[in-house]
Amino acid sequence: MKRYSYLIVFILFLSSCFDGKYDSMRTGLDSLNMLNKTDRSFSVADVEPFVEYFASHGTPNDRMLAYYLLGRAYHEQHEAPMALQCYQKAVEQCDTSLTDCDYGQLSRVYAQMGSVFYQQSLYREHLRCFEKAAYYAWESRDTLTALACYEQEALAYKRLDKNDSALTIYYDIADHYSQMGKSQDEAMTLGGTINILIESGQNKEARKMMALYETSSGLFDEHGNIEKGREIYYFLKGSLYLNENMLDSAEYWFRKELQNANDYNNQHGAARGLALVYDRKNLADSAARYYSYAYAMNDSIHANQVFKEIKQAQEMYDYTRHQAIAQQESLKSQRLTGYIRIGGFVILTLLLLTYIINYHLKQRIKQKHQQYLLCLQQIEEAQTDLLNLRSEEKGKDLVIAQKEKTISVLQEELNLYQRKKTKGYQEMLEAQLIASPIYQRFTFLSTKGQLPTDEEWKELRIIAFDLFPQFHQLLLSKSHSLNINEYNACILIRLHFKPSDLCNMLSISSAYANKLRRNLLQKLFSRDGKAEDFDHLITAVF
Repeated sequence: MKRYSYLIVFILFLSSCFDGKYDSMRTGLDSLNMLNKTDRSFSVADVEPFVEYFASHGTPNDRMLAYYLLGRAYHEQHEAPMALQCYQKAVEQCDTSLTDCDYGQLSRVYAQMGSVFYQQSLYREHLRCFEKAAYYAWESRDTLTALACYEQEALAYKRLDKNDSALTIYYDIADHYSQMGKSQDEAMTLGGTINILIESGQNKEARKMMALYETSSGLFDEHGNIEKGREIYYFLKGSLYLNENMLDSAEYWFRKELQNANDYNNQHGAARGLALVYDRKNLADSAARYYSYAYAMNDSIHANQVFKEIKQAQEMYDYTRHQAIAQQESLKSQRLTGYIRIGGFVILTLLLLTYIINYHLKQRIKQKHQQYLLCLQQIEEAQTDLLNLRSEEKGKDLVIAQKEKTISVLQEELNLYQRKKTKGYQEMLEAQLIASPIYQRFTFLSTKGQLPTDEEWKELRIIAFDLFPQFHQLLLSKSHSLNINEYNACILIRLHFKPSDLCNMLSISSAYANKLRRNLLQKLFSRDGKAEDFDHLITAVF
């Protein structure tokens, strides 16, 4: 009996030791979480012991928090793939069927996943994550967090060009803040609707939102100046006055933006706005000057965007780091082997399909070439027969005429084959252009009379120059003598947009569009003529 009492004491001692270990590990995990909440840094090495411990101890909530903090550490090291992997593992640890499930933490995990996707411009995934983040924030009865996540959904819809959905969300959030008596948050939320309303021509509603934003957001000083870093608001205000044809007021706000914000986006927006103002005032020299400045800023924005994309690519594909992690996780090699086998099967299947398709294409090309050679051979034989007939007596005039007719028919067939080779290639390029999303987008904008964004212009130029290199070389050789309207007009006409579409998308009159095309005829082709002559010549360049 005494022996059993010793055994019980020993078991209780072991139990207290384990409980003490859990308590200390949980305290450490909470300390790291506090560092995370106060934006203080910690490393992957700081978190890994807690992930390893809670993998076999503690609750699902413990494991979720450990993997979440590991993801935050990777995120701070700019290793987006590993951060996403950890966030996904954190989600997998959560058991929503338990009554003590930490919905608030689960909401934060999805919010961080959404932030990573947004930085990589993956807006559909960003939307999906914040839908879940908002849902679980509501489940945890954290209204403010739920509304903040809900607002991120609106941002995703704006990026996806679904402005009606974004407006619905903004108004819904603002109504919640109004019911809670949070007028400042309401005004800040409604500020997100202003650019959508201006772009859609809802000037009266936009003015109403601006008034609320200026009086209740707390972002403006007593002189009406917005806080530093938000000068894009001046562009929105200038755009509203431009929509209402109040040109002097529009000029004032565009100049305010130009003077108060030094970043490329604001400088480009202000210059483009001033160019449009002077265009409407028929001050051609001033308009040209600001168009030129806007064009220079657009190049700077493009260079900055390329740098950003390269940086994102480096973050997304840090293979050296991934290889080191793969060595550390050698115990998971079976799963990796399975993925490799599946990937190998897919690659082999694709290679086989590629071989089959290439084989059939080569056979088809070979058949066409044989027809071409046969046609050449028939012409050669007919010409030989004709020469022989002409050297004999004149009584064979009818046969000679028939041979000449045969040669003519064969020659026409040969010419048709050669034309089809060139025409077919050009038709393939034109079909590829018409099927592209950006071409469809511009077609839609032309029917609505809306101005394309700078990003949309960029996409259109890329596909035009990719598909039609000779057209690119033509513009490149003449770029020093073209202004921005002429440059964009060349692209639109080459891509088969009508002169009326030019007026809509360049915001110019019909008379000016005709004059623009006549000038381009002289600049690009050194010819005088009608605007239609330019359309015909530029469309033929591919």
